[in-house]
Amino acid sequence: MALTYEQLAALDGTFRETCTKVLRDYADHGLLRLARGRITVMARQLLMAKRASERGRSVRTVSGGLATLGKPE
Repeated sequence: MALTYEQLAALDGTFRETCTKVLRDYADHGLLRLARGRITVMARQLLMAKRASERGRSVRTVSGGLATLGKPE
């Protein structure tokens, strides 16, 4: 899926500058790899846990080791 940083920011309800800063921070921590026109998730579970904690949400692990966001059931 092709999205600009501005479109990605709009999906998250933030500004492009904030989106760029957050993506760079995640890349610096090895969670993402940024390349021209491409974002590769390197550590999905860690990325989801970091994002959830930033938003005050919990992370649940389900089958296959995939992490899902949301409040505990």
